[in-house]
Amino acid sequence: MNETNRPVSLEGRWDILYRDYADVYEAFSRIPKVPDLEDILVTHFAISGKVVVDVGAGGGTSTFPLARHAAQVIGVEVEPAMLSVAREKARTLEVDNVRFELGDAQRLPLLDNSVDAAVAITLSNVDRRVVVAEMERVVRPGGLVLWVDVAPGWYGGELEPVITGKPRNETIPNDEILASLGYEAMDVFMDQDYGMVERLVSTYGFIHSKRVIDHIREHGLTTIRWKFRIRFKQPLA
Repeated sequence: MNETNRPVSLEGRWDILYRDYADVYEAFSRIPKVPDLEDILVTHFAISGKVVVDVGAGGGTSTFPLARHAAQVIGVEVEPAMLSVAREKARTLEVDNVRFELGDAQRLPLLDNSVDAAVAITLSNVDRRVVVAEMERVVRPGGLVLWVDVAPGWYGGELEPVITGKPRNETIPNDEILASLGYEAMDVFMDQDYGMVERLVSTYGFIHSKRVIDHIREHGLTTIRWKFRIRFKQPLA
């Protein structure tokens, strides 16, 4: 992408972010959240020593941390630019228990009952019913499905009211889809420290909106608080 044509903000166009600004997404996703999400998942769920599929793996941001605990992690990603980032990272890190596959979350390129656990972290622009059905299809009997997303009302973290221009609403019907399918829920709070105002502007602000950029600079923000919701079903009979 020609930097002279770079917009001030993508105004929430994640599709353009994944396609044209994989480097920005990587910089954004590499800012650690405390406590670490993958550590929370490994502590509370049976992932250690298992074969896991990371659905919507992106550049491998969640895949590689999960691989520190799992026997094998298969990252499935639909966007070729992000898949290229992930595979290059795997080569650099020389990780031998990770592989990446090009594939749609709604049509996973895996056989039935072929993994012990399926994990989807912040997967957007998909039909949740279809994706979790696919995740359940590829998981062996007695396995685990985890759907991790920003909690309702916390899109973009604590600045959702700035992003949307509306008061925070924590009762969103979309969240009830997984509840209706028998998925339990656990909420966790995490803090993401960017260290500098302009680092927050160039990643988080660039993704969300000019209004958010102005708010960050006006208030001198360097940290964003997040609320995540972990939806889980285990074991699968």
